[in-house]
Amino acid sequence: MDEINIIKPKMKYKELFEEYKNDFFENNEYEIYGDLGLDTNITYEEWLDRISEFENGKRGIKKTLFALLRKSDNKVLGTFTICHKLDKGLYLYGGHIAGSIRPSEREKGYAKLLLNLALDESKKMGIEYVLLTCDKKNIPSSKTIKSCGGKLENIVISEDGEEIERYWFNLGKPKIKPEKLKKCFISVISPSTNLKEKNINDINDSIKMCEEFGLKVKISKNAYSTSTDKEVKIKEKISDLHDMIIDKEVKAIFFAKGGKFCQNLIDKINYEEIKDNYKIIGGISDGTFLLNAIYEKTGLITFHMSDFKRFVKNNEYNELAFKQMFFGTSKGIIPQREKWKTLKDGVGTGTLVGGNLTCFTLLSDTKYFPTDKNLILFLEDLEGASTEKQIKNNIKKLKDKGILERTKGLLIADYINEKNIAFEDLLLPLLKEYDFPIIKCHDFGHGGVNCVLPIGAMTTICGFSSEVIINDEVLK
Repeated sequence: MDEINIIKPKMKYKELFEEYKNDFFENNEYEIYGDLGLDTNITYEEWLDRISEFENGKRGIKKTLFALLRKSDNKVLGTFTICHKLDKGLYLYGGHIAGSIRPSEREKGYAKLLLNLALDESKKMGIEYVLLTCDKKNIPSSKTIKSCGGKLENIVISEDGEEIERYWFNLGKPKIKPEKLKKCFISVISPSTNLKEKNINDINDSIKMCEEFGLKVKISKNAYSTSTDKEVKIKEKISDLHDMIIDKEVKAIFFAKGGKFCQNLIDKINYEEIKDNYKIIGGISDGTFLLNAIYEKTGLITFHMSDFKRFVKNNEYNELAFKQMFFGTSKGIIPQREKWKTLKDGVGTGTLVGGNLTCFTLLSDTKYFPTDKNLILFLEDLEGASTEKQIKNNIKKLKDKGILERTKGLLIADYINEKNIAFEDLLLPLLKEYDFPIIKCHDFGHGGVNCVLPIGAMTTICGFSSEVIINDEVLK
């Protein structure tokens, strides 16, 4: 294939772009996708002004236009536009990239080249998850998207009644997806506070529920340990984790309960062993340290969820969330007990990370904090971990470290405290400078009720519908 260069329209290319436009019109095509108005009646000079306004964000969402120039004959082969972010319409039907190849140069491999170059430019812009859409009837476009690695999320019906295929590209970290649960062994470990005799009834209730699902439960050797020496506890907990990781019968590891000890384990874990023997790992509270660290060091998707002793406690929501994630489909809208509330509108897609704000902020001082460029944060806390002042300091710390600059959306639950201070009342005044969507719910955290949130998953927060959507399967 001839040498192809990427250019941006300039006055010196006027004749080339006018000839490019005429190629479409002479073939009775009067709409050029990804051209930002070249196909309209405006002059070339006005088109350049329009492109500049889009690129500077003066016409709504910021967009950048590129063209492919073949060096051998100085011919513009195609154009593509990249949207730097999505709104409701783009998320549902339009996507990040729109492009066209001129009619006289089709079926020569240029469409695939254009898309690959567009993805390269998107990555340079810091967009880790790229959405492309096409009409279901447009078989060539669909084939091109698939050939470049696009994964179909779903098919939606446009306002015009057309079937629109929606494909995603992950331009960031590769993900390791554990297997779905079926009739198998799962294990329970105590990486934080050890189980006590008073927990036996709750543990037995959870075991009974698991057995109804066809799961057999192994309790780790040291789950009920009474050791008090810190170094002994570390050795016991690391031993239990690694024993269950290498146990071929065990397909999932769940944390028994929360506490204040997991921070001591992150430097002791054999992450390569986890990578080689990956499986479902789920927990809550200071499990935030382990779940995010394991994702960062291995790429394994982990799960923020109810601790094992409260799998079935409080109501049926925990059981529903468990069944849907690990036995059903692991993508789609996260189930809600009652309608979640949008605090700030917008659409944002990124890697889902988070958990307890206090633990998450402490993790940011380590090499185990997620390095993804686009983040969807979920946060909760309780007075026993952080005072109001500490909550504000934690947000300031995330801001100072540039973590909020990488954030594309935020899901918050509750800050459990005796004064009943709403979490959003503490957070929103500190987040005024950011334009990412924010949603509030009561469906995860230390209140005992928990949806399952897959850390490391490609996730979208939709302010317009007050929904959080897992865009790709996280289990295989």
